[in-house]
Amino acid sequence: MAGEPTGVTDDIYALGATIYDLMTSKPPFYSGNIIRQIQEKTAPSMAQRRKELGITGEEIPKEWEKTVAACLAKDPGERLQTAEEVVEWLSLKSEGEKPPRKITAVEITTSAFGSRRLVFSIKRLFVPIPILVVLALVFLFLLLFLFFYRPRVPDIAPRLEEKHSLSITSLESSKGDVAEHRHVEKTSAFSYVPPKGWKYEGFPGEKYKVALGPPVNGFYPKISVSEENSGKKLDDFVNSCIEYDRNNISKFKKLKQTEFKTANGTRAVRVIIQGEEDGKLLRLTSFYFDGPLGKKFEVICSALAESGETFDTVFDASMKTFQLEQ
Repeated sequence: MAGEPTGVTDDIYALGATIYDLMTSKPPFYSGNIIRQIQEKTAPSMAQRRKELGITGEEIPKEWEKTVAACLAKDPGERLQTAEEVVEWLSLKSEGEKPPRKITAVEITTSAFGSRRLVFSIKRLFVPIPILVVLALVFLFLLLFLFFYRPRVPDIAPRLEEKHSLSITSLESSKGDVAEHRHVEKTSAFSYVPPKGWKYEGFPGEKYKVALGPPVNGFYPKISVSEENSGKKLDDFVNSCIEYDRNNISKFKKLKQTEFKTANGTRAVRVIIQGEEDGKLLRLTSFYFDGPLGKKFEVICSALAESGETFDTVFDASMKTFQLEQ
């Protein structure tokens, strides 16, 4: 996520997340700021997540909880290192006397149906655990195909001033140019114009595509958007996000908080913080917007702290074009 090369431990993490999803019906993190949670927050156990979602059924074996937690470790060095280790930890090696596990019933309560209870009864359906692992691996390979085997942004960075020169004038000078380059998220009814020359990439666990700029000293500056359903007023929501960052980001430092308005007059709150992620000191500029039906949008603009101030005008100009579609 910080623009670093991928490795085997990334696949191990993806496998753990896939098993977690299959066992609980949800990935480890599925709402709010997904990238930040993946980097900083420990996922609840699968048993706890099933309890939160109202899912009942056969108890998840302790060795499965332990294995998935090891796959999802934040530090790649603390994860299981090979698929063979995963198999050993899951106790999947051939044991002639061990019968296949079975699922007798699963009951799910979901708020989407109000007081209704959606019940699946799968009586005396024998499901060998190795089949579950095979399905997880197939799903993992699909994820790898979708998210990892793509052309990367060229690792060639001209002078920062030339590559990232952007102003509100350049964005708004031609309606044709703005329409051509405006990125529209129809599913969530928002759009904005990214900096010129930036590209979009999809990331696992990220609902919307992330805008990536050319690398600077090995780091890809980026713009990511997340949304959260919250009944709080915008200012209270912003304060809660700042407090979360204060407690979860290493070397946290709040640099600035100001009011912000887009070109069409939409109000936002702009917060700039500094913190360390994956050993890199970053400057994170967040723009918070009020959305429809209690939604709050957080647009996070990331750059290295050493060059972060250079990007302030770049990010401000792009967010001036942010708008909620009707």
